[in-house]
Amino acid sequence: MSHLFSLALNNSRLVTTAVTVCIAGLMISVSATLQAETIEKKSLQRADNNIPHPINTRVWRCGDDTFVGRLGAGEVAVFLPQGYKVLSQISFIDDPVYQEDDVKIRFEDRAIPAGENVTLEIGEQHYQHCKNDRYAAIWEHAKLTGVQFRALGNEPGWILELGENNRAVLSANYHQVVVEAPMQDPENNQSGRHSRYQLTTFPAAKDEAGTALQIDIWAETCLDSMSGEQFETRVTVKMAGAEWQGCGKSLY
Repeated sequence: MSHLFSLALNNSRLVTTAVTVCIAGLMISVSATLQAETIEKKSLQRADNNIPHPINTRVWRCGDDTFVGRLGAGEVAVFLPQGYKVLSQISFIDDPVYQEDDVKIRFEDRAIPAGENVTLEIGEQHYQHCKNDRYAAIWEHAKLTGVQFRALGNEPGWILELGENNRAVLSANYHQVVVEAPMQDPENNQSGRHSRYQLTTFPAAKDEAGTALQIDIWAETCLDSMSGEQFETRVTVKMAGAEWQGCGKSLY
């Protein structure tokens, strides 16, 4: 390093060094960007694989602001700081437009699913090119439908949702296994950092018995094996000799 510094008086060497540093900095920046994009794509891929049907919830990212909406037949409901507002469709010819009072949403394209990219007007505030965060929308949709706790894992993909209609719903092995069970109070250890649910699934037929479903939740940091996302709990699910491991979090 001392030899390199001794050459600093040479202008040509200075230029070369500066260019090299700039290129190195650019390579680091590009590498970091690609790594972030890879994590995001993995998250979206996992989310898509773990959702059995389209959802009507949107989480629109508008720069530093975020808005949640739900799509319906001829209307869009938007959660705003001042409250919940339902907008009716007023334009059917070009891009769909929905409005109620001084709140207006314009779908910027007719892509399927709808509402991926929108322009939002709230009074004099205009938010251009708001994009739906599909991964966040999946979790928000679960929350809005009454799910209190949600967990997931990979290879094979599985999802566990607790609370909606006082039931536990497990969708495992990429939806090849789907069972429901009525909720029961969990067994909690003295430290309060481990809960175990001992449930029995609804029978597949009237003359059959349900299957034991055991859910263990530990209050400890858990990293998703695909995206690297950090969750607040580690989760293990056991049923009929099979076991699924993953991460989860409370939605309330």
